[in-house]
Amino acid sequence: MGFSGHTTVTLSIKMATNIKGPGILYVNSWISRPDLLTEETYFHWYDTDHIPDILSSGGIKTAYRYIDVNSESRKPYFAFYPMEDMAFMLGPEFKKIRVKSDLLPGTGICYDMADVDVRYYGLTSTHGSRKGKV
Repeated sequence: MGFSGHTTVTLSIKMATNIKGPGILYVNSWISRPDLLTEETYFHWYDTDHIPDILSSGGIKTAYRYIDVNSESRKPYFAFYPMEDMAFMLGPEFKKIRVKSDLLPGTGICYDMADVDVRYYGLTSTHGSRKGKV
């Protein structure tokens, strides 16, 4: 599904090539250019453009957001995305997720205005079952 006024930016991110199985994509950020980007604009882009783009990619079905109320927090914005198979991040649909938008000022590239820490965590083991437990 395309959106008018958006440009695709390809980023080269070094990732392990053998990732697979269930996991979490972790994104922690802060606005590094408050002279260009307001919190209101950042949230508007994230909520109305970026997260819908992520969820429409096919490999991520759920998004969680957290905002630290501590004004001294280094990176107060946190999002995480559970995945059934982290191998999705190596495929073409993940690489199509846009990081540039006309909703953002300046270049429109989120990384030009926000410091973003992206990580991924794979499930290594489980213990017991919660099925049937309340």
